[in-house]
Amino acid sequence: MIEDHLTDIEIQQLAFDPDRRNAVFAAHLDACQDCAARLEFYKEHFSSLKLMPRPAFDFDLSGAVLNQIKTKSKFPVRIVQLLLFLGLATGISFIAHWLFTKYLRELFTGFSYMLIFLLLAAILSFLCFQLWDIWRKYQQKMNALNLY
Repeated sequence: MIEDHLTDIEIQQLAFDPDRRNAVFAAHLDACQDCAARLEFYKEHFSSLKLMPRPAFDFDLSGAVLNQIKTKSKFPVRIVQLLLFLGLATGISFIAHWLFTKYLRELFTGFSYMLIFLLLAAILSFLCFQLWDIWRKYQQKMNALNLY
């Protein structure tokens, strides 16, 4: 037999699912009036909860959500902004290269190749980190949507 009283969780589990009752719990409930009274209270409480009508909305929730989903554009604004920024940066780079090719060669003749590669590696690392962060935030938002 159990020396201490049953916890509320154990009593609630017994009230909700009587099949969980084992010999130790049964012996304690036979000897302890407090736990038996709490078990009866929870049984009455759970049975009254089952009799309550399920809550319902007075409008069509799925229709309202579907209407909002269908009206959204296929391309999110952030992706369009990113594509515009990349296009603009590429265009400016090509124009600068076309206009200043002679001057750029003279500018980088004094630098070692190692410095140039380190600079490019730092820029690429930063861009990769930014893209990874965007992807991670996107996945968090999608997981939050999938929970509901």
